[in-house]
Amino acid sequence: PAPSWSSTAWLPSSRRRAISVAAIAFGSLPAAALLLAAPVAAHGPPPPDAPTLANLALGWTFEPFVAVPLALLAIGWLVMVDRIDRAHPGSPVPIRRTVAFMAGLATIAFALMSGVERYDTTLFSVHMVEHLLLMLLAAPLIALAAPITQVLRVASPRVRQRWTGSPAAELIFPASRSAACSTAKSSSPQ
Repeated sequence: PAPSWSSTAWLPSSRRRAISVAAIAFGSLPAAALLLAAPVAAHGPPPPDAPTLANLALGWTFEPFVAVPLALLAIGWLVMVDRIDRAHPGSPVPIRRTVAFMAGLATIAFALMSGVERYDTTLFSVHMVEHLLLMLLAAPLIALAAPITQVLRVASPRVRQRWTGSPAAELIFPASRSAACSTAKSSSPQ
């Protein structure tokens, strides 16, 4: 019977030995590269001092592309809450919503302008802490403030009608619209 193509029995023994040596050499190259690799910086040289709790908490930098929008959002929120409280004295915006919104903005500022930002491009662990602060702390805090509800409360009735009675409402309130539709379908006579 003829040897199969997956076998090397049809090759002379010297060729089989050369192929084996080449396979071992090429297979060990990635391992050697990993062992001999030098540490690399993600986006530039590392800061001169090692990260400490004091560096991370007190090593703030002023980033205008972060600080200005955060300040404008904080001022806008306070103005909006003041307008809502004056327009609806019977149901003012709860203080906990303003605290949640401001805490969310403060978390964003801490993640993007404190010492965390200073080391985020050189240490993967600090970079991931930055992600966690933004996703697991800042985002839920801002969501707890219910900013869309507050914007609708401060908006004119015409704008509210346009937002809640249009296809845009599907994008803004998908869960509540779906629940309302399913409730209406289940309560309709068969």
